[in-house]
Amino acid sequence: MMMMTTVEPEHTAAALRDLVRRTPQWVRDDLNATDPMLRERAEDTLVAMIAALVERGPS
Repeated sequence: MMMMTTVEPEHTAAALRDLVRRTPQWVRDDLNATDPMLRERAEDTLVAMIAALVERGPS
């Protein structure tokens, strides 16, 4: 079960920007791939990264 916390919007935005900045290049490349399996793998990875951020909250 995910824990919901109240976080200031600017902290959330900063945490999301940081997540995007540290997204591996292969994820970025595969999000733009024509192969649906590569795209799905990249999407699943990005979702997992976002879910981890939401669960722990922005630092």
